[in-house]
Amino acid sequence: MIVQPSRRQVLLFGAGLGATALVGACAARSAPLAHLSGPAWVQGAYALYAGEYAEVQSRCEVKSRGAYALLAQRGASALDGLQAREVPFYLRVDAQTSRFHVEREVPERLTFTAGMTAEERAGAEASWKLARDHIHTDYEEVRRLDWALSVLFDQLVHVRRAIDAGRREQYRLVAQLAELDEDPTALPYELPAGVSAKDYGEIVLLLVERLEDDGERLAVLEAHILSVGLTARSTDAGSATLAASLRKILLAVETDGLAPARPAELPGAADRDRLLARGRELRRAIAASEGFATWKREEEAKSFEAFGSFLGVLDQVTGIPVSPVFGTAIKLWRGDDDYLGYVRTAAGFLPRGTVKEVFEGAIDVTETARRAAPAVRAAAGGDASAAIAQGEGWVLGTGSRFARERMGKQLAFFKEAGEIEQTTRSLAETRLGTMSLADVPGAPR
Repeated sequence: MIVQPSRRQVLLFGAGLGATALVGACAARSAPLAHLSGPAWVQGAYALYAGEYAEVQSRCEVKSRGAYALLAQRGASALDGLQAREVPFYLRVDAQTSRFHVEREVPERLTFTAGMTAEERAGAEASWKLARDHIHTDYEEVRRLDWALSVLFDQLVHVRRAIDAGRREQYRLVAQLAELDEDPTALPYELPAGVSAKDYGEIVLLLVERLEDDGERLAVLEAHILSVGLTARSTDAGSATLAASLRKILLAVETDGLAPARPAELPGAADRDRLLARGRELRRAIAASEGFATWKREEEAKSFEAFGSFLGVLDQVTGIPVSPVFGTAIKLWRGDDDYLGYVRTAAGFLPRGTVKEVFEGAIDVTETARRAAPAVRAAAGGDASAAIAQGEGWVLGTGSRFARERMGKQLAFFKEAGEIEQTTRSLAETRLGTMSLADVPGAPR
């Protein structure tokens, strides 16, 4: 029988499984789930750990999908509208508050400078009037964008915390296994009846493997969130990339999907030997890694933390994790350098899939388009009759002064105009396009 543990039992188990023989008086602790014995205890112990960690993926995936749906149905068109207003806007993220917001300033009064020509005055007046006419509608659209991108940034923090905490927990488990190899009796508590030291060691090995598997799925989720955020940012005044590009990356995210978290149940006999072998292989690799050696040096001056601290990290909702990978993600989302450089960086560590292919394709198309940008800008002049300019294997936005002034900075995600319409139709037919926004908790109506 699989036991469904309570939250209190999770914390009790957390105080035991992750603690190693290096912690003084560990043997005096009572075993978690002490009311169980034999196979029931083994199953319950594994379920406690696996269920809590899998919940991180499920929770983040649900919240991210709601934000994706709002961006798919309202976000791309909202960004397109903001670009057309001719008022520069910026998408900013505050790493301390985990909030995203659209920065733009629509002046209440129209002002001219002494050096402006009659044509420049007419253009300024038209732009000001356009922005003022849409200010109330744009306010609502900005509010939706702020919410969706803030949700994604918040989930990026949660996911990276879980990945980093999972790696540290693997280090702790590998260290514990080494201690048990030296002294098989060095257990953190007296095991329940019918549970052997071998059973306990196998649970630890299975959890080492489980953490690796869960971490790989979380890494895909992190990559998807980062890709959507970066593409959305590229539409602002730093690049003015076509807003339709956001639809292309959202479609790629939906195409790739995300493998569901494994059930929080002890693997059956048919899978256990394979997973144990994988756990032993991972244990050897981790023990030989520089990361483990660094962690071990840092931990030598203090006692090993109990597994309960790991669960505590997963529950935290504030604070920014310190991680080189997360640092790169923050740089991509906060930086004001050329977005093409950010896309190159992201493409380098994205997992293989449609999202990576879209980014790699955008790099090639953008390089081609930028070589032609000066000539296209000269040909377009002040003509805003066409939303895009299409050349040999590239499409750039030219439908507004806002876009034309930034043609040399735009990212090009499309090779031909027809691809834009096809992407819009395809995204509308996915779950993101058909999901009722009324079912998205907290989403602005």
